[in-house]
Amino acid sequence: MPIKVLHIIQGKHFGGAEQVVYILSKCADRNHVTPAVLCLSDGLMLKKLIHAGIPCFLVPMNSKKDILIPVIKIVKLIKKEGIDIVHTHTVRSNLIGRLAAFLARRKCVTHVHHHILREFTDIRRGKFNLFIDACTKPLAAKYIAVSNSLRNNLIKRGMSYDNIVAIQNALDPDTLTLLNQSKSRSKNGIRAELNIPENAFVLTVIALLRPLKGVDLIIRAMKPLLKHYPELFLLIVGNDAISEVPNYVNKLKSLANNLGVDSNVIFTGFRENVCEILNQSDLFVLPSRSAEGSPMVIREAMAAGVPVVASDVDGVNDLIKDGVNGLLFRPGDVDELVHKIADALKNRDLLQRIAKTARQEVANGMDGYEQARRVEKVYREVLAC
Repeated sequence: MPIKVLHIIQGKHFGGAEQVVYILSKCADRNHVTPAVLCLSDGLMLKKLIHAGIPCFLVPMNSKKDILIPVIKIVKLIKKEGIDIVHTHTVRSNLIGRLAAFLARRKCVTHVHHHILREFTDIRRGKFNLFIDACTKPLAAKYIAVSNSLRNNLIKRGMSYDNIVAIQNALDPDTLTLLNQSKSRSKNGIRAELNIPENAFVLTVIALLRPLKGVDLIIRAMKPLLKHYPELFLLIVGNDAISEVPNYVNKLKSLANNLGVDSNVIFTGFRENVCEILNQSDLFVLPSRSAEGSPMVIREAMAAGVPVVASDVDGVNDLIKDGVNGLLFRPGDVDELVHKIADALKNRDLLQRIAKTARQEVANGMDGYEQARRVEKVYREVLAC
């Protein structure tokens, strides 16, 4: 009989963790694994699951204190659906899911997508989340880390080496197909929509807009860059829906205005057509201030053949080797970021070389089906214990 797995995730947005859940559910071998997804919020994740025909459930968690009722509902659901393994993702779903799995006497696997302590600029919030996560940590039979650096970090925190397996993220096969398509400069493309000249050099940032993503750094870098390269445009794709700083997008827009670069900096808001945006971009930038898990968007840029310049932080440097398949700069260093981009603009051969290498690595690397197979192996190990 196939293993019945219930993924639990907040699901209000469709960030990296949600993408992993979506891919694992979509790519699971139905002869061996029957996946379902439970969301704690009614958002984009649920809509995508329904559209893909993936079994899904909604158990709203209305606040951080709303724990008891969701746990009881999930316990009943686990028993009704005959779930074998509960697979949790992110802090809130870890708390709810582990408790429900324990009460329903089911095994639990936890996916670790990021460094909990470094997720917020407010270190107190990070420590609180770390404490909350630690309270139910023993209830998980196995942990899956999305990068080797994240796995090593968990070991440093005192977790057992044998209890953690590193399985890197992979791309949705359908997304990979779209990203592999040739770049388009059609009149109906994103450049035409946003009045960007066809011959402009477009820098693109795609992220949930929060201080730790360092988007202000690339905005600051635009001022010296535009003095020598007036054909530069910067696309900032994303919103501030989960930012800990109120009205953060407006603060970024004010920064661009104050620096006098606002005519070359375009805020698109949240977009679902990421493949199209990447296919019309010339350089992807991820200027994170602190450690990442394993940024899915970097893999997407690599697959699209868009060269990447990113900050040299854990999680990113697992994917990018400076000068080989991308460019790295010291986190928070605007001057070095300017220098890296300027060098790239002067040396288009370098850009083509690193983009080609990156694209080949993605093409030859793990896909969503292989990722799902490796996770299935973890399930079998857990059930065998």
